[in-house]
Amino acid sequence: MNACPLELARLLTGHSVATVTRCGSAGIKNGALLRLAEKEHAVFVTVDRKISVQQDLTRFNIAVVLLRAQSNRLEDIRPLVPELLETLKRVTPRALTIVGKTRINEKAISFATITPQFPPKRSSMIPLL
Repeated sequence: MNACPLELARLLTGHSVATVTRCGSAGIKNGALLRLAEKEHAVFVTVDRKISVQQDLTRFNIAVVLLRAQSNRLEDIRPLVPELLETLKRVTPRALTIVGKTRINEKAISFATITPQFPPKRSSMIPLL
């Protein structure tokens, strides 16, 4: 079973979260979705690992956070929530910040890019996972 955005949203305490489904934007492609999201949200959280190669994120005035877990199942994403909450304090628009595991030189590491803090705009948006 894939992670339910609403279940993930409940874990993001202290943040106002809008899911793509709740916003009526399900089925919209990433580029159009980012254009819609940047109008009302400060952060776009996704598990789509191809977003940075499919979209020029510098064109969108929104911070994008990529959750890298073994799968997009809630039980794999849940352990990333504490790191995600800390990362949300430091994200910057027009950039990708990665939370979770990646492989560099054959070693799995967990990291989040450290970027300058900016004042929160409105809320975070979590797309369908």
